This record gives sequence, C-alpha cells and structure tokens, in this order.
Amino acid sequence: MTSTILLTGATGFIGRWLLRELTAADHQVLVLLRRPDPQLAELRDWLAPRGGNPARVEAVCGDMTRPGWGLDDAARQRLEQVDVIYHLATRFVWDMAPAEARRDNVESLATLLALVDANPRLQRLVWVGGYMVGNPELQPALRQLTAGDWHPVYRRLGAYEASKLEGYVQLQAAVQARSVPWTFVHPCTVIGASSSGEITQDTGLLKLVDALRKGRLTAVPGKARDWLPVVAVDYLARFLAGVIGRDDTAGQEYWVLDEGTPRLAELVGWLAEGLEQPAPRQRIPVWLLKLILNAGLGKRWDMSAESLNFIGSARYPTAAARALAQDLGLSMPHTHTTVQRTVAYWRGTQAD
Repeated sequence: MTSTILLTGATGFIGRWLLRELTAADHQVLVLLRRPDPQLAELRDWLAPRGGNPARVEAVCGDMTRPGWGLDDAARQRLEQVDVIYHLATRFVWDMAPAEARRDNVESLATLLALVDANPRLQRLVWVGGYMVGNPELQPALRQLTAGDWHPVYRRLGAYEASKLEGYVQLQAAVQARSVPWTFVHPCTVIGASSSGEITQDTGLLKLVDALRKGRLTAVPGKARDWLPVVAVDYLARFLAGVIGRDDTAGQEYWVLDEGTPRLAELVGWLAEGLEQPAPRQRIPVWLLKLILNAGLGKRWDMSAESLNFIGSARYPTAAARALAQDLGLSMPHTHTTVQRTVAYWRGTQAD
C-alpha cells in the first residue's frame, strides 16, 4: 500500500537516500524546502539515476528555523493530511550557541507536534534521533534534561548533541501522552553508500580522513577499547523505509549501527589505507585533544572538540534493530569495503 508522506530534511545526506527508497516504492512524498524551485529540481536530478522516482516528489515551502516552520495556511493544511511523517531535519553544526541549537532542534518540535495533533488519520510518526541517547554514561544528562536543567548539559556536551538529547526527552514525553503510533530510529555515524561510497556531508568520519590527509592526526584519540560505530547510508535508508509497513514497529526504538565497526585504532588504519599513507601509531587521550582544540587549534585543524564526544567504549542495544533488519531482508554491508569506498569517493571530490 502506498502512502502520502511528509519528509523533513530531504536535502540532507540521510534524507535524500530515504527519499530514494520511498519514491521507488511509489509513495507520494512531500518535502519541506526553504527554496522549493531550485532545491526540488536538484533533488529530482539526484533521484533519477539512483533508482528513485522524481515524479513522486512534491515540494512544500517551509523553514524549520522560523516560527511555525514558516508555513502558510495552504501548506499547513496539506501537511495535516499526510499518512506518515518522517522527521529528519536537524541543525547539525558544531559549536552553535545554545539558544540557536535549542530553537532549531528542540523548540521546532512544537510545530511537528501541532501537525500530529491536527491529523487524526496519521498512521505513523518516525523520528530520527541519534545513537548517543542509548549511552549509559549520558543517562544522568537525560535525567537533568527531563527535569528542565539544560544549562549544565549544554556546557558539558556542546550545543548540538545536548539539543539532540533534549529533543529526544521532550518528544518522547509528548508521544507517550498521545495516541499516535510512533517509531524512533537512532543511527550512529553515517558513512557513504555501500555500493559507491557516495557521501554528501563532510562531518563525522570525513573529518578524521581530512585530518589524516593533511598530516594533523598524528595520534589516535581515546583508549584501546574506544570506537566510533558507523553505518552505510543506503542500509539506514532501507531500514527507515521498512518500519512504516509493520504494525510491530509502532512504539519502538531502534539503534542502527554496524557492529562490525572495529575499534577506533583499526578504523583509523582503514582510513589511512584508503589514503595510501601510514596510520598513526601513538594515542592521545580525548580530554587532551579537546584541550588542544579548545586552545585555538580547532579552526586551524577544521575540527571541533565537540565532535570527540562520539568516541567512547559504550555499546548499544541493537538486538531489536538486528531482528527487524532480518525480517526486512536487510544484510549489513561489509564494513571494511564500505569504509574504503567512502574514502575513495571522498578523495575523488577533493582538489589536488
């Protein structure tokens, strides 16, 4: 059965791959765009050679940074009549001011919930969060945010990750107070497509690749057991597209990550291998690297101390996601191959 779906964040890295999956399945997808004319044309051009259906995409003018997402009456009424909402849009920028991060990643959820409340026929709300909400070390921070004490959490974690955690706390409370079927999907660091390595964002893993290429990453951050779990963007998109066709995914949360991701030292070795250069053999504590970056080298290295929060030894509750993937017929792509293809694709986009 096909549905009419609202997709926010369609121009982002994950969003466009999900758009490919949804339109290939013949769903009609409404995409929230700040500049509908050029952005819709670009999305359609991207979809066509990758197996998506450009004819099944419809633009709605809106901007999540504005009150009420900047929707006019006609657009709001259109979005109140969809069958499914996928909410992917987020402001992913390091070193944001807390007020800016809370406006875009937390306060904007009020409009999302208003659309939910105005739509009695809504069959599913799917929210894409982040895997760190399952980190045992961050449970005290989640309790602080639940109590409304957000200032220390933002100071400790940085505005981006703190705003994602606060958004999770608020949305979790909101959906549990409503009857709408919901599903939360929490991906880890997303890398390129498994077949081609195609990647359109330069954050996350690519910051490590860039630092290696420029000779700035001369030591591996963290301890021996630390890792930075990854997942291929096309696998994640297929997983996301699969949750709306099943009743048993309602009211569930899924942590989606590749458990074949090695410890960080080996992963950095894979990155260096893809760059055809030696891997660093020394280690540096995360706290010390943060100190160095915060002392003024962050901008020169094009790396934020905030990004190091994702390196750690915590493991995540992936059993439900693995079981659902099996039911959906999904197989996790080969980790080393996907990483290598991602590095190769990125190298091909860089000027000599």
